[in-house]
Amino acid sequence: STVLKSIPNEVRSLFAVARIYYEKKEYEKSKKIYLKLQSILPKNSSEMQKVIENLEILNRIGAQ
Repeated sequence: STVLKSIPNEVRSLFAVARIYYEKKEYEKSKKIYLKLQSILPKNSSEMQKVIENLEILNRIGAQ
């Protein structure tokens, strides 16, 4: 279905935007996007593992 085909593009876009915010040191905005990704990704996916790793980094930095 078209909906299922659009989801991977949305996920890639969200990862890209989160990375841009991270590189601009806008950690809270980056974290907000990773939390959104965490809510929509399958629990055991490789993408979810990356989200968890990135949230751990952001939490160490002190993102709210």
